[in-house]
Amino acid sequence: MTPFVGAVEYGRFFRRRLGRRFYLVFALALAAAFTEGLGIALIAPLLTSLQVESPTTGPMSALAAVPRAVGLDDSLASLAIVIGLAFVAKSIVQFGYHIYAAWLQFRLMRTLMTELFDAYSRMTFAHYAAQSTGHFVNVIGAQVNGYSTAFESYTRFLAKSIQAIAYILAGTAVSWQFGIAALALGTAIVLVLRTISHRARSLSRLAATENTRVRSLIIEALQALKYLAATNQLDAPRRRVARSVEHLTSLRFRQAAWAATTGVIAEPISAVFVLTVLVVQLDVRGQPIAPILVSVLFFHRGVTAVLSVQIQWQSTMNKIGAVEMVEDELEDLALACERRSGPVETGLSDAIEFANVSFEYDRSGKPALSDITLTLPARATLAFIGGSGAGKSTLVNLVTLTLEPTAGELRIDGHSAQSLDKRLWRNRIGYVPQDPVLFDSSIAANIAMQSQDRIDRSPDLKHRIRQAAARASVLGFLEELPEGINTQVGDRGIRLSGGQKQRIAIARELYRRPELLILDEATSSLDSDSERAIRDSIDGLRGQLTILVVAHRLSTIANADRVYVLEEGKLVEEGTFSDLRSTESRLRDYIQLQSL
Repeated sequence: MTPFVGAVEYGRFFRRRLGRRFYLVFALALAAAFTEGLGIALIAPLLTSLQVESPTTGPMSALAAVPRAVGLDDSLASLAIVIGLAFVAKSIVQFGYHIYAAWLQFRLMRTLMTELFDAYSRMTFAHYAAQSTGHFVNVIGAQVNGYSTAFESYTRFLAKSIQAIAYILAGTAVSWQFGIAALALGTAIVLVLRTISHRARSLSRLAATENTRVRSLIIEALQALKYLAATNQLDAPRRRVARSVEHLTSLRFRQAAWAATTGVIAEPISAVFVLTVLVVQLDVRGQPIAPILVSVLFFHRGVTAVLSVQIQWQSTMNKIGAVEMVEDELEDLALACERRSGPVETGLSDAIEFANVSFEYDRSGKPALSDITLTLPARATLAFIGGSGAGKSTLVNLVTLTLEPTAGELRIDGHSAQSLDKRLWRNRIGYVPQDPVLFDSSIAANIAMQSQDRIDRSPDLKHRIRQAAARASVLGFLEELPEGINTQVGDRGIRLSGGQKQRIAIARELYRRPELLILDEATSSLDSDSERAIRDSIDGLRGQLTILVVAHRLSTIANADRVYVLEEGKLVEEGTFSDLRSTESRLRDYIQLQSL
């Protein structure tokens, strides 16, 4: 792709997010080129005033009249003043260009990061599950930064293009021979260096993809660091990371090598052609020195600008993989955007109903749920048990509306789930997963999901936090912590025990005052004391809200109002815990396995 063809294509990406202000940066570049060109051109009448040459004619006489046009005389001092003012104006305009271009660059970065994060927050669960965490981190971090850097190079590419055209036109006005030589040189440079641009763009795409892989591998290793270190298995992930890093750095080095090639040949080409024009004009054609010196200056600036056009285009191509990756990501996210609004707003006062519901993650695979029909009454404690892969978590995801049935219908208080406003429904849900989500902040901030500063300023917030903490049996262990409820929990709650994290997670959901509380394997990895504390918390909430418990430990659900047993995606039995325990049932088999 030649620079001027690709410039239109990629310019649309930048124009789409920056609007009309995108064009102002190039108007400033044109103004800087004009003022500088005027200052250079006025050197010719200055030389004539010094009597280096005979009186000027044609374009030279027009330039000599510039001082009179601004109210000055024809003296040498007036010419010097005008030349000085032209270069001062050029510096001011160029400063404005650089400041404005930088402002646009970081505005673009802010816009992209915000747009991507908003799109990630709206994507479907299926799209999220299909990608690695490293992919999302790479795109919103490294690739957005590459996108903004590409824009910086792109603006310089167009600015240099404007300058090259301005210098060549000005030089042609002084000497038509200059125009022909500059045009021939510019065409030759573009053709010679075209291959470098193609190679730079190809390497940029490969580097963007490999950067995703590096980040994914690093994040995987860090998330599993405790296990890997404890079992001395860090060598394998380290080798994978090292191979990927080696490949990435190799690609980056090759990009730098191609960029260096362009930079190295720029100066010699400019020098050779400048000297050629100078010799031809002076020795062969015997032209006056004043216009020759001016045309040489223009020629040098024009050639340098033409070479800079190629260098900046190659710099753009070095980052164009980031631009394409971000644009592709936004297109994919637009297709994967979850529809959350709906005409029906409802709470949970009656029941959740599954009517012949089935779900498949992969339409060609085995159903995760098959023909489920059941009713979950409101304000009851309901338990789901079954082996791994039985469909328990899939059923929970259907209730939270993060998944939609592939067959059958899910109804909440008689309303089809497809007609519900998902945002309002989820506001009524509390959800505690097996691995609780805690943020690197205080216990109070994790419960309220508010900043610590806001909590410190609000007695009402503190009171409400303590109420939720008491209901989740959190207050008992707070006395053992150095700063009580203001204790920092560390990254993902690393400074707390498993039971403490689970109880804080339950307190956070109770703080939200949900109508439906989901505990998804919330006690599976806890010690007996922690499990007992959480079980007591659940029992204390009975009748106040609907509680849906997914459990492997049957002691957790012994007091449930209703127990549902799932196997291979099918509902095989339901009833009270005591009824199922006293008969030949799958629940009884599970009880015997756990020696209850």
